[in-house]
Amino acid sequence: MNLARGIDYTLRITVLLGCLLLSVFGYVLYERTIIDWWLPVGAALMMATFMSPLISKFSRFLTKSQSKWLNTVCSLAVAGTLSYFSLLGCNYWFSDPASEHKENAVVIEKIKDKRQKYRRVGRNRMVSTGEYTYSYYLVVEFDDGKVKKIPASAKAYSRSRTGSTRTYTLRDGLLGYKVVK
Repeated sequence: MNLARGIDYTLRITVLLGCLLLSVFGYVLYERTIIDWWLPVGAALMMATFMSPLISKFSRFLTKSQSKWLNTVCSLAVAGTLSYFSLLGCNYWFSDPASEHKENAVVIEKIKDKRQKYRRVGRNRMVSTGEYTYSYYLVVEFDDGKVKKIPASAKAYSRSRTGSTRTYTLRDGLLGYKVVK
């Protein structure tokens, strides 16, 4: 009895962490793909709607509930994160190497995100170290008019000026969306 309960909890936590990891990796792939935000989200929701009846038995096993609403939300969340990651992942990893080309983009805006660092003092206590960590982004406009916020290194950020051009290597993805390599 206890072993079965432990396996159930382990499976639930594994599925939850898997969904969380897939959504984070999907966002990382979104940052490297030149696409409007609503296209992969809409496609993932549509795929999740069609996939949720197929995995409804799994979600019923996962939640141990007979509530139709809870099982539907659970199956939509699992299928949605899986399809979001798979759409952007297939577009990125199966991009055509023969279509690789360099394209100039105009820097529209520079964004510097500043966050505080914390250290652990006790079991449930965090204290600021007084140090900061920075994330750098460049908002660029490509030749075809697409605007994209792209993560940049500190070196690339400091060397870029608003209105200047930067060269990016692009490929055509499997689904037809350009990918920054």
